[in-house]
Amino acid sequence: MRLPSRSALSHLSILVLLFGLMSPRLGLSQEQILKSGSGDRALPSPRNEVQLEFRSDPLEVAGTQLIWPTNASRILTSTFGETRAAHLHAGIDIRTWGREGYEVYAMADGDVMRLQTGPKGYGNAVYLRHSDGTISMSAHLNRFEPLLQAYADSIRLASHHASMDLYPLERTFSYKAGDLIGFTGSTGTGPPHLHVELRNEQNQPLNPLLSSLRGDVKDNLAPEFEALAVEHLHPTSYHLQRHQVLVGQEVKVGQEVMNRTDFGTVEVSGPVGISALMHDRANGTKSRYAVYEWMMVVLEDTVFHARADWFPFSMDQKMFLDRSYPILAETGDGFQRFYVVNGNRLPLYQSMKNRGVLHFAPGEYEVRLIAKDIFGNRSESLLTVRAAGEVVHLDEHPKEYLGEHLSEHVDGHLGEHVGEHVGEHLGEHLGEHLSGHQNENPDVYLFKVDSVPAYPLPSVDRVRVDRPFARYPAHKVVEPEALFHQPEKEKILSQGRAFHRIHTRLFLESGWQPLPEDSPVRIRAELSPGHSTMLHTPDQRVQLLIPRNAIYDSLEVVMQVAWQDGLPEITFDPGGLPVFEDLRLRVRLPDSVDADQKVGVFGRHPRSGKLIFLGAQRAGSWVESPMMEIADVVLVQDDEAPVVQVPSLRRNLAGKMVVAVMVRDDESGIDPDESHIFLDGVRGITEFDPDKKELIYVHPSLTPDRSMEVRVEVQDGVGNRSVVRYAGGRW
Repeated sequence: MRLPSRSALSHLSILVLLFGLMSPRLGLSQEQILKSGSGDRALPSPRNEVQLEFRSDPLEVAGTQLIWPTNASRILTSTFGETRAAHLHAGIDIRTWGREGYEVYAMADGDVMRLQTGPKGYGNAVYLRHSDGTISMSAHLNRFEPLLQAYADSIRLASHHASMDLYPLERTFSYKAGDLIGFTGSTGTGPPHLHVELRNEQNQPLNPLLSSLRGDVKDNLAPEFEALAVEHLHPTSYHLQRHQVLVGQEVKVGQEVMNRTDFGTVEVSGPVGISALMHDRANGTKSRYAVYEWMMVVLEDTVFHARADWFPFSMDQKMFLDRSYPILAETGDGFQRFYVVNGNRLPLYQSMKNRGVLHFAPGEYEVRLIAKDIFGNRSESLLTVRAAGEVVHLDEHPKEYLGEHLSEHVDGHLGEHVGEHVGEHLGEHLGEHLSGHQNENPDVYLFKVDSVPAYPLPSVDRVRVDRPFARYPAHKVVEPEALFHQPEKEKILSQGRAFHRIHTRLFLESGWQPLPEDSPVRIRAELSPGHSTMLHTPDQRVQLLIPRNAIYDSLEVVMQVAWQDGLPEITFDPGGLPVFEDLRLRVRLPDSVDADQKVGVFGRHPRSGKLIFLGAQRAGSWVESPMMEIADVVLVQDDEAPVVQVPSLRRNLAGKMVVAVMVRDDESGIDPDESHIFLDGVRGITEFDPDKKELIYVHPSLTPDRSMEVRVEVQDGVGNRSVVRYAGGRW
């Protein structure tokens, strides 16, 4: 393949430069460019090794080394910054061998500043504030140490709620380093393990392995690259268009593996972003961890460098932007992006050029990805990118070539005669600009990129939208071309916020006519961050409230609403889009749905298609639900009450007798806040284990036995309720 000369640019690059969307950047010598296209797959020589800055001084908490927080093990199952369902992992997880009840210790002297209990999130968690203001936290506990547990139970019994979030007065509970504070469990999320976090004075999570805890973990194994994804971007707007996944081969010298993976050659015809499925390892475990530090090097030039030291909780949902969320939704794998899209302000990125996007002039380029763990072990992957396109030698006759080339593109829009003169004029000026630019920076391999959209464009044919919320009904009788849209702006209030509502009246050629009821409707919108918006159907029966800070970037989206038996199914193109703040969906139910009939809003799992309950707040004929992403939803009627099984009597890990009741609801799930157990009419603390699907009755001063009557009240997510009594001696 012919390599680019000192002034070689593709046709596309010329046009992009013409309209000011890019400019060349990152100059290299001619020798380096020729070397990049040689096709030589030899390993980089030691003199070309890229040196990563490594933090060698451990983070100190309260000016002292930390105590390892449990006697369960010193083996990690998860590390800081890993991909989670909807956020970045803010700590480390320690193996407890699938069991509960191991001791948990205070890692340094401190006071309890916060206590949490509940069936979700952190489950049972204790927070200690240390003398320097830093915070340590232990979560998913089975229970606290006896004195702290008695305090928590007294609060929960008084409120009759198992969930609490309490901030005790300072110095109410103080512990020394190594003191017992609780026992490992699986509350909040299973399986059993201990979750540990360190936070700074501003309550922002820090990587715990930056502390002396690092010395308790044995790790001399390098990270591994499982796969690479090449994400092809639009040549001018840089919207994501598609991706392709590559599998590499380990590089060996003799029989020795060199911690290098070769992913071969990929051909591209425009800008691309690179993502990697990579993981770290440690001795004595098969667990896979997040990589601590990662970077991308092109021709010995560092294009991207990131490191997971810390992040604020206010940004942990930006995990969807830091990872390739389309691949995450499609496969469940967290491909780490080596480029940054708009809206991603995570403090992980140490340096980058052109936002990490690779937009090459025609030629072949060697791209190296480097992964490093916090112990200094490192590995590399190699990828050759072959950029397609005609090689243009501007140093020969730049003005004449550009004039002729641009005339061809302008003719179709302005006419042959005008196009010829415009092309000559632009060619002359652009040729002078490029000639002058090349004198300053004669060797160019990468073009400047300032903005990478966070969201893709709709897959349907893109229609120009002159107003923010032009709407196109999909009813077969009403063609879009026959409609004139006359939006009227109005301010409404919802939960104390002002939303921008736009009414749309549909004008047909034959005059004003209402859209037939239950007609499918397509709604196209261009949304911008920083603006509260209500996206709705013309008849207002479906309303999607979008808070001002919900979307990460400008978004063009098509919402389609189809009705079946009076209930809508709502789809989005593009779909599966992450948002920073929950949206609010409101649907007005038809008169055919009685007030006592239960209806819920469900999303669909992107891979299995399984329905996932989102919410069902009913107010008259309206049903509302939060939406955690812009994704397809369907309203489903659910009149099935939860199933309640016979109670059982057993001892918990603290040795106390408890009553456990298996409950199940396969549609909208169990609502633990509205589910209770009574023993002989006495209401205690009713805990819920979502993994085992159990309600558990606990009472600090009551010892249950089988002679007592058990009354179980269980409610599901949409409000269906079961009440079952078991007489004494009958269970």
